Amino acid sequence: MEAPSDCGHVGRTPPDVVAIDGLSGAGKSSVARAIAGRLGWSYLDTGACYRALTVAALEAGLLEPGDEQPPTGGLEALAVATLPTLQMSLDPCAASVRLAAVDVTGRIRDDATTRTVSAVSADAGLRRQAVAWQRAMVQRTEGCVVEGRDIGTVVLPRAPLKVWLVADADARAGRRAAQDRVSDRRAVRAGLDRRDLIDGARAVAPAVPATDAVVIDTTTLGIEQVVDRVVELAAQRGLVRASA
Repeated sequence: MEAPSDCGHVGRTPPDVVAIDGLSGAGKSSVARAIAGRLGWSYLDTGACYRALTVAALEAGLLEPGDEQPPTGGLEALAVATLPTLQMSLDPCAASVRLAAVDVTGRIRDDATTRTVSAVSADAGLRRQAVAWQRAMVQRTEGCVVEGRDIGTVVLPRAPLKVWLVADADARAGRRAAQDRVSDRRAVRAGLDRRDLIDGARAVAPAVPATDAVVIDTTTLGIEQVVDRVVELAAQRGLVRASA
């Protein structure tokens, strides 16, 4: 069996990588950005990549907001056409997403995109193109904290440090409600449960921890406590100085 091709080209040393995976509301974004800032590394939010493709798919009329199944065709071709125009900041302190020079940073987090992204990201052809784009983005860096749901299992299976963040459902719903400034926590919880079911059960790259991932329960931990733990793990594996 051919070995999986993650980041790295012949003649170039692969960048250092920390893979941060988990379900919505487990703290991935806050933790991953903080780790990248602490280490002085780049930061890649792969979820933002799928959200940008969802914006493109909605604009192209390939789906309606809230669709739970991808269309029978068209999404891979959309990804092939769209990804060369996708520009994402790798600065953990400056989020920016542009499609064909149009700023969609706000749109990728709107309600229509959030309700549709699981269907778009479930398409096998689109995921194949997105994963290749994500690997290429990581390869441009010297060190990168990569956030998503399948980084340790699919995107970068050779990552030297894989972390899977978990938290109980109520804590996750509270965090997401605060992040999105939504008062109806029950509705947020229902949305998270729905996305967990779709992402965990999809046939292609389901959202599950890698067998060699370190699982950290963030339910009762602050961001700095989680960051300290991950940086400690990175130092133990020789990725950073222990004093980072």
